Amino acid sequence: LLLPGHLWAMMFRERLQGFLTCIGSEMKKTHERKNPPPLMTDEKTFTTALQSALSRFDPGLVLEYFCATGNLKSESGLDLQQQAGFTIVAERLNYFRFIAHFRSVHRGQFFTTLR
Repeated sequence: LLLPGHLWAMMFRERLQGFLTCIGSEMKKTHERKNPPPLMTDEKTFTTALQSALSRFDPGLVLEYFCATGNLKSESGLDLQQQAGFTIVAERLNYFRFIAHFRSVHRGQFFTTLR
């Protein structure tokens, strides 16, 4: 059973891992390029690496995209069988159907095609 919080945590963990890897590689590039190399504890070096990594790997953008579209953007796929159809657009449903969707367990995109 996949709960929404577990899915968010998996997505966030994957993006955070990429973000931290990007910070490390940016700091390594900076250290290799400059002569003499800057200290790794230098605030300016770290701030530059952090801003560069944030422009490429913003973890919040993936979660925002996921909530807006219901499509999963993941490099690894997170060991899930489906990549789309995770969210229900609530504005198009009547109230009781809206509540019923939150009480039920989503069984995947395959079961929606069965009639």
